[in-house]
Amino acid sequence: MVKIFILNILIVSILCYLIECNGEVHLQSVLQTVSGEVGAGNFSYYSLMYIGPITLFLYSSEGDADLYVSQEISKPTFEPDSYCLQSATCGVDIIDIPKSFQRPVSIGVYGHPSHDISTYVLKVVGLYTENSDEHDSSDTVNPDSTIETDTSDLNEEDRLNNPEVS
Repeated sequence: MVKIFILNILIVSILCYLIECNGEVHLQSVLQTVSGEVGAGNFSYYSLMYIGPITLFLYSSEGDADLYVSQEISKPTFEPDSYCLQSATCGVDIIDIPKSFQRPVSIGVYGHPSHDISTYVLKVVGLYTENSDEHDSSDTVNPDSTIETDTSDLNEEDRLNNPEVS
């Protein structure tokens, strides 16, 4: 299972590296990778500060983690009024965040109740053009930005099981 998971990450990373769109070459770069665990029915929250177009990839190595994103609410949930974008598949969850989204972007990783614990890897991928000097600076990714963890909504069990977010 772990070998297949790692192979899937590698394949998606390679495929995501180079994209041709409207005759221009667009490159993708992994800006940050976050690993974590979330308990059944719980959320882990992150705040995304990178500017520019971003793609989130959520890989569940165990269990089933889902992805909820908002530019308006700091702690999105699975309730329809609380998120702007979502991906709740049984496989790799992918969300494209346009450069027009207000920053910070709030990200909720939800542990589906069908599994006691969901272990995941969240990849933040930025898109930029080969000739970035010909484009508006808002079209590029700010390398000084980060994705930050918000632990205020985690219960004690999640904090103990996930030392990266303590």
